[in-house]
Amino acid sequence: HGVCVAHSNGVIIRDLKPANAIVCDDGICRLSDLELAVDMKNTVENVSKKNLGGPASKPRRVLEGTPEYLAPEVLAAFYQCGSNYTSTLAADVYSLAISINHIATRKSPYADIERMDQALQTVIETKYTPRAVCADVLRGRRPKFCEASSLVVSHQILESGWKQDPDERPTSTTFFESLRKHALSTWPSGPCRDAYRFHNSGPSPELRLNEFVPTMIAVFQNIPLVSNKLIKNNFEKERLNDEDLERLAAKSAGSRQLVAQFEAHVSKREFMEDFATIQHWSNNSLCAIVADGHGGETCAKEACIQLPTILARLYLKEKSLKQAFVQFQSSWQASLNTLNDDTSGAAIVCAVIANDTLHLLHAGDCRAVLFSIDGTTRDLCRPHSVQAEIQRLEADPDVVISNGRLAGRYALARALGGGKLRTPGLLAEPEIISVPLQQNDVCLVLASDGLFDSLTIPRIQYLLHQIVPVPDLAAKGLVADAIDQGATDNITALVIYFDDDQYPSRRRPPMPLSSSLDTY
Repeated sequence: HGVCVAHSNGVIIRDLKPANAIVCDDGICRLSDLELAVDMKNTVENVSKKNLGGPASKPRRVLEGTPEYLAPEVLAAFYQCGSNYTSTLAADVYSLAISINHIATRKSPYADIERMDQALQTVIETKYTPRAVCADVLRGRRPKFCEASSLVVSHQILESGWKQDPDERPTSTTFFESLRKHALSTWPSGPCRDAYRFHNSGPSPELRLNEFVPTMIAVFQNIPLVSNKLIKNNFEKERLNDEDLERLAAKSAGSRQLVAQFEAHVSKREFMEDFATIQHWSNNSLCAIVADGHGGETCAKEACIQLPTILARLYLKEKSLKQAFVQFQSSWQASLNTLNDDTSGAAIVCAVIANDTLHLLHAGDCRAVLFSIDGTTRDLCRPHSVQAEIQRLEADPDVVISNGRLAGRYALARALGGGKLRTPGLLAEPEIISVPLQQNDVCLVLASDGLFDSLTIPRIQYLLHQIVPVPDLAAKGLVADAIDQGATDNITALVIYFDDDQYPSRRRPPMPLSSSLDTY
């Protein structure tokens, strides 16, 4: 429906894919990342004059968009003249069909099929490269259909949307109507039909998305979801009852409205040991954690599950959060020693915001950076590397340092963990700091080392203030940029914004930007 509305207003999206559709906390699905969108009123000549870099005699050839979702005529235009600004409404319909099949199959396009040019494959290069994808799409290759048992749309509907000839594809309105009719015929009663109260009138710009989203939720209920190894759980009733939650909200209340989101990316390692959690105690207090596991996921997972509730209970008993943190330190190691996986450990950064004060618990190389509206930044966590704590380690006669690592194995001098992970010199004792929030503090970033290995703090500041100054998209923007910079480690970023009127989209600070950032 969002595509229909865009097209009815003369907008060509040009970069339509599942990664650019976000289901927000209010349950509404929104299209995002419209940087490449163009107005149909602009001529191809005017749009194509956009500076893509390179000398005038040999301008840079830039394929804008994701090749797996681009229509064949767009790819052909790029290879013929070095530009893909000839996108049309029909090209958006093609991308929409590919995206729907991606959602239904839960697999990226062309990720599980063999290349058409098998004779050119080698033992090393067996998967699709972007150039190979483009070549095969021009030959007529399309992704595999999803299985009938989990099919949300029929094969005929998808085929109509991704036909080779753009003139043979339906309009976005016709395509949407086909989806609607198929949904009503497949689920003739229940929540699907109830949500489609507009089924006799068809799609229109006035269609309320909060009527459409419950339908898609009902449609996708029979599709098993693949966990991304991240936790975002609320307090369990048997662990903290309603009375405890009310007391916690009252005791931790402050004056700053908090909005928090996190995003994660699995690296080329193909296994995820990062975990994160956000637990709101009230509108202006919360507990947020980023844990970067090693030697298995157990420790990082348990930290995200146990720590918020443990801290909440201690905070209700003690006079202050700092006292609760100190009490936690003494009991945490005993808890870790009870884990079944005694080789698992984790670097962790835990932020509790209560009474307009930021309390940090930190062990390892995860970091927390506080950004202010005037452009100043504060890196609140010193990395607990072997070199950073070399004086303490060298004073311990039992410590062995080889090649800059503890016991020739551990790069960290502090980390949560127990059992076999405990090595002389490796502490499970976190550092604790408390920072009163100032009026000009605008947001806090918690992240694993994978983010900071790829992005500098000035770069993160630039992205938060200029590129993605929206709480719902900030974490995703940071992770996406780290990937673009060539990140090889798992990445988890968690962003907390303070106060609605502090959002940088409304009050942007004067920040001098270096030339390297101007090219973003």
